[in-house]
Amino acid sequence: MIDLAHNLKKFIIHLYDNESGGFRFTPTGNISLLSTCFGVQLCYLINKLDLIDRERTVAYIRNQQLTNGEFLNHQFTARDLRGRQTEQYIKWQFTFFSLTALDMLGEAPSHDISFLDDYLSEINLKKWLSDRDFIDFWYISNEIMFLLFFFSYAIKSDRNSEQCMESVNAIFTCLEAKQRRDDGFWGGGEGAGLANRMFGAAHIFLFYKFFDRKPSYIDEIVENTISLQMSNGLYGSYQGGACEDYDGVEILGRMMSWGGEHERIWLAMEKSYHTLLKAQNGNGGFPYQISSARPGVMLKRIAEKVRGEETYLYSGWNKMESNKYSPDLWATYFRMLSIATIEISGNLPRQFPYVSYTLPAWGYLMTGTES
Repeated sequence: MIDLAHNLKKFIIHLYDNESGGFRFTPTGNISLLSTCFGVQLCYLINKLDLIDRERTVAYIRNQQLTNGEFLNHQFTARDLRGRQTEQYIKWQFTFFSLTALDMLGEAPSHDISFLDDYLSEINLKKWLSDRDFIDFWYISNEIMFLLFFFSYAIKSDRNSEQCMESVNAIFTCLEAKQRRDDGFWGGGEGAGLANRMFGAAHIFLFYKFFDRKPSYIDEIVENTISLQMSNGLYGSYQGGACEDYDGVEILGRMMSWGGEHERIWLAMEKSYHTLLKAQNGNGGFPYQISSARPGVMLKRIAEKVRGEETYLYSGWNKMESNKYSPDLWATYFRMLSIATIEISGNLPRQFPYVSYTLPAWGYLMTGTES
């Protein structure tokens, strides 16, 4: 446990650029707004913000805000996207992480988040919701997460709080009308199976907790989440995925807090925990996917190498590229979120004195010390 903490701090320091105040995505990768926010959020989680120069990092993030309140990395161009994410999706993603990181640093953005005003109109919000493709819920759950967070942030800032709460309630009304009885998730259809629905649902349940609501079908949610777990405790595949594995852990932790079957949930979380603790790389970071000597995994890795598929692009942006089996900052942050969630849920000895973020974004833990 001491080595995990010590080596993780070394990894963070190695990725931090003292001159700009930003973080690289990988040890040899680019400094970007997203990776800088990931670094801040990781340091906040483990109560190690003293590893960075706060003034320079705040300036780095603030300097990339647009006048309407959204954030956009100076390096970003739509031509650099290789995935399905749209430019608007990317802007909201930049904004989601930037506002969170600044808030964790105890700072406000330079400009008011006036872009949010369009979604205070009932007509505009209903149209926005009706335009979402709920069949592929994993994708659109990110957009819903971004917007719900913006409303939460505005309410905390006492910015049009009553109107924001009305919009939040309208989104919950939509979600509750579309929640599936058979598994407690959302979405479904051709090409969007149970895993897609589960991974998307993880983006939603933290808002139920924050706004003091309780989702329906908790037993079904637990049953179907556990059904997607591999024998080594990971999700999606035997190699797992930093996002996918945390989604499973996040959901089970939330359901446990709402009275889900404790023993069954804990057995599943324990399986994840043992695999995650062994996944730390020698440089202190964690990879997106966890390799092993299992023959099937080795054959898959060889096939990926032959096809040139060993790398992934975070949000389809080519400035955020990493080998799936080598550490990067996003994977490290989400692996540590999984470890923290399991340790807190099981009342285990903690690797760090974790700090829970006070708003419903990544880092809003089950319990923990609130700053």
